[in-house]
Amino acid sequence: MAGALATRAHKLAKTYWETPAPKVWPPPHTYGQLRQLSEVLLPGCHFQRRTMWRYVLTWNEPKA
Repeated sequence: MAGALATRAHKLAKTYWETPAPKVWPPPHTYGQLRQLSEVLLPGCHFQRRTMWRYVLTWNEPKA
């Protein structure tokens, strides 16, 4: 809900700009699938959802 409100406020406050970045819709993975995949590929990582449909993965390389 907070993400939807932040996105709407951002759209109202900013002018439209078409980015050259490629876009895929619908997204190929859900947040749950991304969390599971990140745990498999990066054991011990921390997954955080952020506003405006973004997420952050934090991972520290294990000490040898």
